[in-house]
Amino acid sequence: MKKITYIITFFISIISFSQNEESKLSPNDISQINELVKQFENVLKKYYPSNSTEKSFELYLSDLELQKVNPAIIKEELCLKSFDEFKKTTTFNKIWIEQKTNTSKKSYRINLNGDFYNYLIKNTTNLDVKKGYTEFRKIKDISPFLLVSALKQYLKSSEYKSEINKISITIMFYYDILLEYS
Repeated sequence: MKKITYIITFFISIISFSQNEESKLSPNDISQINELVKQFENVLKKYYPSNSTEKSFELYLSDLELQKVNPAIIKEELCLKSFDEFKKTTTFNKIWIEQKTNTSKKSYRINLNGDFYNYLIKNTTNLDVKKGYTEFRKIKDISPFLLVSALKQYLKSSEYKSEINKISITIMFYYDILLEYS
């Protein structure tokens, strides 16, 4: 009986340790990310002025999926400036990793095994989205349009109110694009 108790305690300890290791974003990291979300919400108000914030997030994803996003949205000066500052933070390195390329220009991609991505998985309540995020890790060089399509398919209109979904869309489908084109 003692062996069983020790084994159960051992497994509970391992599970607790791995869950604590999953997300290492500090309150400061979350605050910086939320600031990026606020800025993106302001951009959405400008480009989708007659819609609620939640509906604007949904419309932005739809336009992105159909490759019909207004190109000017990527050139928003305030977002570009603040993102340049954000790139100097440690939070940036918890989201993106540098890719090796043949060019002299630095290239980055979302770190699908990093702190930010683990935070998304841990805090996403939609089980289909959570499963999708987990499965995307297995696909090398996954197309962003595939990610957009999957997210659009899994999210219900009411789920665009969720802070974690706003964070996901903002970072993965706006600032990641800014990073690629800046």
